[in-house]
Amino acid sequence: MREQLKALAASTRQQNITVQVYPETKEVHPGLRGSFSLLEFGPSDPRVGYVDSPSGNAFLEKDKQVRSLVHTLDRLRAGALDPEESAALLDDLAAKENSS
Repeated sequence: MREQLKALAASTRQQNITVQVYPETKEVHPGLRGSFSLLEFGPSDPRVGYVDSPSGNAFLEKDKQVRSLVHTLDRLRAGALDPEESAALLDDLAAKENSS
């Protein structure tokens, strides 16, 4: 876990990566339905959703389905620590792991 924390902490210093930690103190996590990705290819190309689930993986292209994932991502971002707070937390956790 130490190496994972160090890698995450290091990724927060990359310009093309945004890391936000969702606090465990929050009662409801909007991403509990499963992991997903939003794929964006270019300004004129539509977004595509990718959902990973125990029953199989799926690419979602219908506007309503993609909007649902965008809404979930927006809720996750709003409830998570901001990028600076997340970076500080990861640095702190990585430092604690190094000292143990």
